[in-house]
Amino acid sequence: MHLEDKRLTVHLMVQPQVAETFLEDGFMVDQGIINRFLLAYPESRIGHRPYERRDVTTTEAYKVYEARIETLLRGLYRVGEDVPELRTLVLSEAAVSSWIEFFDEVEEASGHGGQYHKIGGYASKAGENCKRIAGVLELVENPDSNSIGAENVERAITIMRWYLDEALRMLGNDAGDGLSPDAAKIRDWVENRRRKPRSERLTATELSQDGPIRSRERYEPAMLCLERAGIAKMLPVTSDDRTRRWEIVPTADPNAQTHKRTIRTGMPLEKQ
Repeated sequence: MHLEDKRLTVHLMVQPQVAETFLEDGFMVDQGIINRFLLAYPESRIGHRPYERRDVTTTEAYKVYEARIETLLRGLYRVGEDVPELRTLVLSEAAVSSWIEFFDEVEEASGHGGQYHKIGGYASKAGENCKRIAGVLELVENPDSNSIGAENVERAITIMRWYLDEALRMLGNDAGDGLSPDAAKIRDWVENRRRKPRSERLTATELSQDGPIRSRERYEPAMLCLERAGIAKMLPVTSDDRTRRWEIVPTADPNAQTHKRTIRTGMPLEKQ
């Protein structure tokens, strides 16, 4: 099948475990498909969403947005009509200068030891993704425009920087530190994503229900990896506690050597 002059936009909202499978698929990585997505993994808002009694459709911002999107949609061709010639958006001279500066900055940061070294493949697409974002912003602001202004390129650069940082957080946490991807995820989750206070213990139930790695077959080798890296230490089992326990040095804590946290997998020893 051959489709000419077609464009595809994909918007996916998936659960963390599903996204994890996609992001760690070797075939998808090798094909460079993941590098073409704008990734986002926001902090959970569960427990912090009080009901607000208001109608957002009455706000001025909503009305302006709705009117603009309706205008854009009405300008599209309908099924059965001839496909219009696709318009080419070009960067204005001022926009070109801003974009080149951003491109060179990301390229340099993608080299060995640079900020984006761990996500070099993803960063290599930042320039073209920035152009796409700028084009969308330009057409929403001015549907009849044939060129992208410097202001919208600067806005797109700000947005693309955020996506680069998000990709670095999601994809780059397991490179260069000797940890497996699963071990790095557990370490970072323990440091940054736990809902309970840091002094609380972590059980297997919490890992399997809320953790980044929820299967025993995967989190046990990951914990062993953390032990070998000196990040986790298995504690002796007492008569009162027949589960495996670890002390984790909170690496994000400047006082890491004096403030340790106990993690329990809650897995009875006789079942190991």
